[in-house]
Formats: sequence, C-alpha cells, structure tokens
Amino acid sequence: IMVDAKLESMPLRQSCLLFLGLGGVAFLLSTVGTPWITRTFEISKTSSMMGTGALLFAVLTIVAAAMYSHEGRSFTWSEIKDRLRIRNISRKDWLLVLLGVLIVDATYIGLQFTAKPIAGLFPAWLSDPYRMDTTLDQSGDYLGLVLFTGLILFNVVSEEVLWRGYALPRQELTHGRDTWWIHGLLWTGFHWFKPWDLIALLPGALVYGWLSTRTKSMIPGLVLHIGLNGLGILLMALRVFG
Repeated sequence: IMVDAKLESMPLRQSCLLFLGLGGVAFLLSTVGTPWITRTFEISKTSSMMGTGALLFAVLTIVAAAMYSHEGRSFTWSEIKDRLRIRNISRKDWLLVLLGVLIVDATYIGLQFTAKPIAGLFPAWLSDPYRMDTTLDQSGDYLGLVLFTGLILFNVVSEEVLWRGYALPRQELTHGRDTWWIHGLLWTGFHWFKPWDLIALLPGALVYGWLSTRTKSMIPGLVLHIGLNGLGILLMALRVFG
C-alpha cells in the first residue's frame, strides 16, 4: 500500500472550523444575500436563491482548490484523481450505493414532517429565504430548468470535491474507524444555516460517510448526492413540462 506523504491528518477542531465555518458563509448568503438580490434586482426569491447558491458553491470550490494547492500538489488530472479518490468501486459496492440512494431519499422525504414545526421556532428573517415561490408558474420555462440543472450539478461536484474528496481522507487519518459517523455529523452540521432540515439530513449524511469510508472513493458520494438533489430537478421538470 502506497502512503501519501503529503496527506496530513485533520484534527477535529479543524474539521469543525471547516464544516461549520462554511456553513456560516451559507448562512450569510441566505439571510443577507438572497433578500438583497431579491429587492435590488426585483426578481423572484427562487432566482435570488439560485444566485446565492451558485456563489456558495464557487466558494466551496475555491476553498477546496486552495487547500489542495497548499498541500504542494499539481493540478494535473492524474494527481487530482488520486488525491480526491476519483476511482471506480466493486460491483458489490455499487449495489450498496444504489441501496444507499433509496435510503437517503426515503429518509429525507420521510422526515420532512419535522421541518415545518422546527422552522416555526425561528424568526422570519432566518426562515423566509427558504420559502420558495410555490405559486410561480414555471410552465414552459425551459431555460430556467437548464440553469437549475446546471446549479444542481455545480452543487454536487463542489460539495463532493471538498467534503468527500478533500476532507474525508484527512479525517480518516485522525478518526480511523469512527470517521464515517464523525464526518456524517459534521456534514449535517454544515447545513446549520437551515436548522429545520438537520433531522431529515442526518440519516443520509451517515450513509454518505459510511459508503465513502468503506470504498475509499468519491464516486458513492457523487451518486448519492445526484440521487437526492436530482429530485429537485425532477419536480421542476414536471412543472415546466406540465
């Protein structure tokens, strides 16, 4: 087994700072950025959220690239692929990943009933940016569907590169067999900017951590993430083509 001499362990305090700190960036973008864009450009809340979402995912990508570069690595595809563990997995693990998609989606949807009462505990200035324009007529908005699909893919790639590709291998050097649940808790914690979603996210986040540490690959996270966030694309497509 080859040892990556450039790979250093990530102490728990650094993990907390990374996950929760970037959650703080998301908090500012959602509570300050989204309302400001909505008022300034007189566009829908949904469009404003797409803008601040794209900015957040750009920040995650930049942070991942900066930390990767800080390790003294080159931006060649071979080294990127090796460091981020972009590698195929066994047939057995593929079956586990497909099962994982079902579990992640089912638990997230099944626990949505917890979101409304939790959201009611928080002031409107915090929860309002996430109240989508449910009355917005999206019929025939093909461009909007394309842009939203691109945003979802940007979301998936940026998060998986940073969390499962960059951070997780370093966390494994610190936490060993406990990495999967520590990583899952921290990734759930990253979403503290929308606290009503934490209960629904937690079971799936643990699945992400377990499959990623089991396979030593970024592929499971990508598939699980697309499987969950792709539901949003499907719902919008139904409105657009409906």
